[in-house]
Formats: sequence, C-alpha cells, structure tokens
Amino acid sequence: MISQTQLTELLHFKPKKGYVLSVYFNANLGEFSPDVQKIEAKKLIQQGFDVLDSRDIDRDEKNEIRAHLEKIQDYLQSVLLTAHSFRGLAIFAGPGFWQVYELPRPLRNAIYLDRTPYIRPLMAVLNHYHRLLVAVVDRREAILYDYYMGELNEIKHIRDDVPGRVRIAGWAGYGEDKIQRHIIDHEQRHFKNVADVLFQFFKAERFEYLVLGTHDAEKNAFEQHLHPWLRERIIGWFAAEPDIKLTPIRRILDEVAAIEKAHRRKQDEEIIREVLEEAHGKRLGVTGLKATLDMLQSGAVQTLVVEEGWKHAGAQCPGCGYLYDEGETCAYCNTPLEPLQDVVDEAVTYAIDAGVFVHHVSPDTVTEAFPHIGALLRFRPAEKDTAAA
Repeated sequence: MISQTQLTELLHFKPKKGYVLSVYFNANLGEFSPDVQKIEAKKLIQQGFDVLDSRDIDRDEKNEIRAHLEKIQDYLQSVLLTAHSFRGLAIFAGPGFWQVYELPRPLRNAIYLDRTPYIRPLMAVLNHYHRLLVAVVDRREAILYDYYMGELNEIKHIRDDVPGRVRIAGWAGYGEDKIQRHIIDHEQRHFKNVADVLFQFFKAERFEYLVLGTHDAEKNAFEQHLHPWLRERIIGWFAAEPDIKLTPIRRILDEVAAIEKAHRRKQDEEIIREVLEEAHGKRLGVTGLKATLDMLQSGAVQTLVVEEGWKHAGAQCPGCGYLYDEGETCAYCNTPLEPLQDVVDEAVTYAIDAGVFVHHVSPDTVTEAFPHIGALLRFRPAEKDTAAA
C-alpha cells in the first residue's frame, strides 16, 4: 500500500547533488512467467548501465549510480523468485533515497536517469484510484471495509441488539403494532450508529467515496441517516449482506472494482467535456499542447488534463526554463532552446510543483475533439488568450 508520506517524500525529492534512477517494471504474472520476468529485469538493468556509460557524469557519481543499479537488480531478482499479486513495480533510488511501490496495474518496462524522479507513470496509475469505504449493511450488522488500489481490508464490524421481526398477537403487554414500532426503533438506532461511525471516518479523511452493499429493503432506510456530505459521495451500491458466507469477499471485490471503474470513466468523460465546452467558448479552458503550455506557465491553470501515456517532443529554455512545443530560440530571453524527448512529462512535473491538480484520462475516453491535452483555467490572461491548438 502506498502511504501519503512516501508519496510526499517522492514528489519533493530533489537532491542537490547526484542522480535519481526511476525504474518501472511489468510484474504481471498473468502476462509474463517468472522466468521471462527475470530475463526482462536483466535487460532493463543493462539498459541502465548502457545509459550510464553514455553519459558524461562525474566518476564518483557514476560509481554511486552503479551501486544503485546493482541494488535494484538484486531486488528485482529476489522479488521475482516469489509468488506475487502485484502487477507493476515502481522503484526510485538516489542519494540517501530508496522507495518501492507495488502497483495493481502493469507498467511498461522503462528506466530513467535524471536529477529528479521521473514520476509521470506512477502519477498516472495513482490517478486511477481513490480511497473508498465500503459499507455492507443490514438491519442488525455492518462490516466496513477500506478499499484502495484493488485491496479490500476490514476495518470495523458493528453489531447492534435488534429484535427479530415477528408477528405475534401480544407480548409483555404490548400489542402487535407496539412490538413492530419497538423493532423498527431498534433498527433505526442501528442505522444511525453505523452512519455516525461512517461520518467519523470521513472527518478523519479515511476515504473519498462511499460504496454501499445492502438490499433494497434496507438501502433507503439506511441512507436517510447518512450525513448529506456522505450521501453525495455514494458512487454506487450492490446487493449484499454482512455475512461472508452469503456475500463472499471475492464478490465484494468484483462489485466494488466494477463500480470504481465506471465512476472513473464517468469522471474522465465529464472533465473532457468540461474542458471542451470552456475552450470552445474561449472561456476558462484551453486544448492543445501549445495553448496548454502557455497557460500553465502563466499560472492560469487550475486543472491539467492529459491523456495517460501520451508523449510529445518539445524544447526548453536552459536560461529561464520555459517549455515549448517547438522552436529554436526562447521568446523571452533569446536563449537557444534545448530539445526534449517528452515535453508532456516536464509539463506534468511543472504542474505538480506549482500545486496544479493533474488529471490523467484513459486513452479510451479521448476523442478526436480533445487533442490529448488541455486545461481548466482559474483565469484567462488577456495577453495569453491563445486559440485552442
């Protein structure tokens, strides 16, 4: 599981001296056997040594990088000898720095050597996942699960003393109607208790969205007790009950994964539609690489929207650092530009550093009307009112 502390350390890791190795590896056993994975790991590390030998780097720094490459190689070989459920690995090694992420999605094998971590593939994966709380509820019990990146973990089991529903002519001086009201009152107290626990978890920032597992008979009654903030965060529900014999964990996983996938696609489609609508009216939106780079570097971007995995060559000014989709000379300081193999990754890194939210959209949600990249703006600078490219 990726912790927020780890991610924060990675995003802010910029060593004053030395280089960082960023390694992405496809560890999906459903796609490659362990033997094939070990061979591919050796090839990948050899690529790293080849890149290192081709670079004009100080001898001491080269020795340090070689040591990191050997450590990564040993780690990969040891991990690939064992059975594993993760499908991808992201490894970062630098001066006094070592982080490994086990990921639920396969990644393209790649190795990068730079002054800072190459984080775009990792951010694209993380962008697909939200922390969900799954509440499987009936009239007497509730099991709450934490769901993140395909993993489901029970965090609380709630049981309340609720009488069974019976039909009886009289009991302890009660008439039948009074007995039923007594039972319903206990049910409502149970639902309120569960709802209160959920709200406490939410206030503690334990989840972003809520998924309900219940039956029609209890669903509406339970939702009435949820705080409005929680009701608006429900992204789906499925028929279930808090008895793993009747609702196995595997089924809960499958149901929640399908709900999350549908929600993710809906989010992608909505944000692309919003960008296109704003850009079409030349309001608070732009599309295309040139216009997006201009707006991003003017400080006007609120949300950067980019197709996952899309790359585009570009250039950067070594003097002022300005990014360009093409060109030879900086328009601001007349310095000759240096070519970039992927200006999109630099733009994503720039956005993250500037506190701009980055939303990676799946390729299957991108249409011809959306040219791979765009942005929602906080404002539109008059001097940067560039037409969508």
